[in-house]
Amino acid sequence: MPLPFSRKTIVTTLAIVVAVVSIAHLAATLVEFASGDIEYFTRRHLGTVRYQFDLEGEGNLTTWYASATLMLCAVLLWVIAHARHLARDRWAGHWKLLSVVFVFASIDEVAMMHEAMTRPVHELLHTTGIFYYAWVVVALPIVAALGLASLRFLLALPRRQCIEFVGAGGVFLAGALGLEMVEGVIATQNGEGTLLMVLARWLEEVLEMVGVLLFVNVLFRISVQEPVVAAGPDLRPS
Repeated sequence: MPLPFSRKTIVTTLAIVVAVVSIAHLAATLVEFASGDIEYFTRRHLGTVRYQFDLEGEGNLTTWYASATLMLCAVLLWVIAHARHLARDRWAGHWKLLSVVFVFASIDEVAMMHEAMTRPVHELLHTTGIFYYAWVVVALPIVAALGLASLRFLLALPRRQCIEFVGAGGVFLAGALGLEMVEGVIATQNGEGTLLMVLARWLEEVLEMVGVLLFVNVLFRISVQEPVVAAGPDLRPS
């Protein structure tokens, strides 16, 4: 089924959203930090608007955007998986596995399941430094296992797709895990209220959104390039 808009239009629109939200969040956060007043916008009756564009907030527009784009990836992956299944592609099952992973990631963005692990793991292991945010201890082996399980799949992709998959995943994980561990060091040494922490958290969220956007772009291109597979016999008159 043809898309109502071109891939370029969809990706460009999402990129504009990412840019606007990222700049708005950074500007607002720097104003709060410079004024020394975390209630700066609330006192000016703009607290609700400010919160909707808070990249670190939950239950707001930015959370909805992040969850929706992750679910979009899941849908595109399932569309590709279905086409590959019809074409008897040996990797169709792995495309489905990736779709399930993104469904879980989309749910987690709203349900905050990984944040819920932080306190019990921290109390159990007394983590600090790069593991200050203790959910990372659980996430790292899961990501490593998924990466190893996907290695042959990635190598089987066309070279360009492989590079784009690795690039998008690398950008996302640099934010979601890499900067999360950097923030752990900053929090351990200087606390969580420093300008350096503010900038690190902003960059973390931006990298996550950019990584997902890059993945959406490549998935759209793959999905529209899938060959049409006949679902039944040819009924055209001879």
